[in-house]
Amino acid sequence: MWYKKRMSEDPSARVSPAPVVPATGALSLKGHLMAAIAADVRRRGLRQQEAAMLAALKQPELSRIVNIRDPGFSTDRLIDVLCRLGHNVEIVVTKGPSTTGSLHVTVAAANESR
Repeated sequence: MWYKKRMSEDPSARVSPAPVVPATGALSLKGHLMAAIAADVRRRGLRQQEAAMLAALKQPELSRIVNIRDPGFSTDRLIDVLCRLGHNVEIVVTKGPSTTGSLHVTVAAANESR
């Protein structure tokens, strides 16, 4: 289920809840990264303008990310946004049990540390 941003003329309106990420890995890696950004902005209670400044983005670009609309950013750029928001991003590649692998993305809770 996808949630929609509250209707508002104010571009710095607070972000509504992030989309629920399916456990099946149905989202692409970019989708998972955008969902993680949206969840962080929401959790921190940041206005889009504030979050955009932290992430070195323009507010409309951040809006497209938090609403899970492809902003045209590469995966590398979305990882950079997460890093600018204070997250560590770890990518681990392992051999799967069969000839076809799968994508598994885990987003640690804000208070978890490694």
